Amino acid sequence: MPALELEKGVVYYEQIFQEDKSFQRLQISSGTQTAAQFLHEGNYCANGFVPQHPWNNPNSEQLMPLTGNPLGLEIGMWLSVVQVPDEILKPFSELKQASSETHDLKVLQELARAPHIRPGIDAFMEYAKMYSMSTEQPIEGGGISLHPAGLETLAYDYKNNCFVGLHLDSWYKHALLNRPQSPNRICVNLGSELRYLLFINLPIPRILELVQDAAPENTEGRRIHVEFMNLYPNYPVVKLAIRPGEAYIAPTENIIHDGSSAGKEHLDVSLTFRGQFGFAGTIP
Repeated sequence: MPALELEKGVVYYEQIFQEDKSFQRLQISSGTQTAAQFLHEGNYCANGFVPQHPWNNPNSEQLMPLTGNPLGLEIGMWLSVVQVPDEILKPFSELKQASSETHDLKVLQELARAPHIRPGIDAFMEYAKMYSMSTEQPIEGGGISLHPAGLETLAYDYKNNCFVGLHLDSWYKHALLNRPQSPNRICVNLGSELRYLLFINLPIPRILELVQDAAPENTEGRRIHVEFMNLYPNYPVVKLAIRPGEAYIAPTENIIHDGSSAGKEHLDVSLTFRGQFGFAGTIP
């Protein structure tokens, strides 16, 4: 199979002014690999895929298909990062501090159940409503996720006791060709260090087209992400850095993705809601 060149797809839009010019928001991998090829202590599910190292800073030519202005695009065709106000983050300050002082997930699980956390989650949901583009699509979720440091990918299948690897969300069960219209998510970093969103920038309809062109016999649509990574292992993964107090808005029903705590020293803490979220320029 000929190598697939990086192409325009789902674009990243930077909304936060970067005072630190050394900060690198985006990096790209050299492709994907099966988890069996990746030396990792964790146990991966069958057909689990992870990024192929090394990670590199994209050059100007590579940035062109990765970035763009989302004006006029469907919500499934862009992603961005927003800065969450300090007053919204304040109820989670104890959780943030504890994440840097202990490696015991049980300690954080207890703190996440503290009485003041629920009002904090509700306040973040009210904040997220500012980005909502629909009165019909409810804002759902609101769960705090906790993970150890140093994990290449974070999604875990508790039924089968294994890491999922790069995957496609299907909360809303939309047909593959309709995935760009699916609800997206907002996820805030409540921890004390960078955390990462890993994603392949091609929307699912394009991935379906590429898979069907290369392997017409494939009809198992819900495994389309596995077929794509099998067929095009050299297509890069993008790593998006999320600083503490920042939240990403991303179409996880329309991109192959996962979270990552690789390179971290402290526990990973995040809070996620699903809805139909816009960027600053589209707030009604």
